[in-house]
Amino acid sequence: MTEKIKQYPDGVYFNMPDEVYFKQHRLSSSGIQNLMVSSATFWASSWMNPNKEENDDLSDAQIAIREIGKFYHTARLEPEFLDERFIKAPDYDAMDGLLTNGTMVGNKLGEYGETKKRSGENVIQQAQRLIDCGFTGKIKCIIEQEFDEERGDRISISAKIWEEMERDVARIKKTPEIRELLTGGSAEVCILWTCQSSGIKMKAKIDYLKPNRVVDFKTYQNMGKELLRHIADSFRYNRYYIQGAVYFDAFEHVRLGHVTFAEGSEEQEALVKAIQAEQDPPRVYYVMQEKKGIPNLLAALYPVYARQIHQHAGIDEDEGEAISAQHDLKSGLFMKAEVEIAHMKQRFLRNIEVFPEGEEWTTDNPMIVLSDELFNGYWLDERL
Repeated sequence: MTEKIKQYPDGVYFNMPDEVYFKQHRLSSSGIQNLMVSSATFWASSWMNPNKEENDDLSDAQIAIREIGKFYHTARLEPEFLDERFIKAPDYDAMDGLLTNGTMVGNKLGEYGETKKRSGENVIQQAQRLIDCGFTGKIKCIIEQEFDEERGDRISISAKIWEEMERDVARIKKTPEIRELLTGGSAEVCILWTCQSSGIKMKAKIDYLKPNRVVDFKTYQNMGKELLRHIADSFRYNRYYIQGAVYFDAFEHVRLGHVTFAEGSEEQEALVKAIQAEQDPPRVYYVMQEKKGIPNLLAALYPVYARQIHQHAGIDEDEGEAISAQHDLKSGLFMKAEVEIAHMKQRFLRNIEVFPEGEEWTTDNPMIVLSDELFNGYWLDERL
């Protein structure tokens, strides 16, 4: 039987483990994005699905990918915990003269005039005899044994990935604009709140939170698009614009006092108080770092208000204030997000009413028509 996870009240939490956060029965930005696909898509991945736990079983490859993702996240946002959570695996390819198996160890024993393999002897015992003979080279089984003892509960990361991470982090440290966004705050902050208009319980886990900034970190792989076009398409097709609006809403619930500090250190409580002392809404940034060692690193401002766009373009702050009429003029991107989020909240509430508890959410209309409006007009006009 699956262990029941405690449901936490509204508040700002700094020490909530992922496995607890993900099992909070609340709507998140990813949940809203799933609702945009279909009600059934949301239901299948939500706490309402009684079979979700067995559906969530991951393959070894998927687990490895998730662990690497956590590793990169820790290295960039919580480097003080890196050595506590992870360990660099031995780089066997870089070891000249490495003895990798029992045959090689036995041959080396023979060079010392020793019996290659004694009756009942395993490769570790073979290797230890070789060391006792004065051999000072590298033996894989011995290195593995010592590494397993040193690793403990830490996650092992390959030397290649570890070194790639070190180069990526070095790029962040030498880029002052990016470094400033990722210092002076706290990483992995969970905000639980109740939507003021709908009453829906909400949640967000913010990569990096500062008194006047919300920062999300994304890595990406560009398949040949012009850089800014790739970034813009990511916001559109990956629906980052939805995530940014939800994070902004979470921050504002803290700043306006609807949500208060719940769990963390004195320093983290001071961060919440600093947020509540702010007069202005936050700026929301996405730090984007390209994969495969390509040194593209930038911070994309998610503009909530038109004033932020004008200021970023170099317009005087007073003039920007006048243009935006004291925050009243929102950006088109943010307004689109607000409208779509509101629609998905309505869909969520409607489904709660329509489907009894424990019943799966099905497609709104099981019969559809493939009308021309569903297809690209240019494509329809093509003639073979």
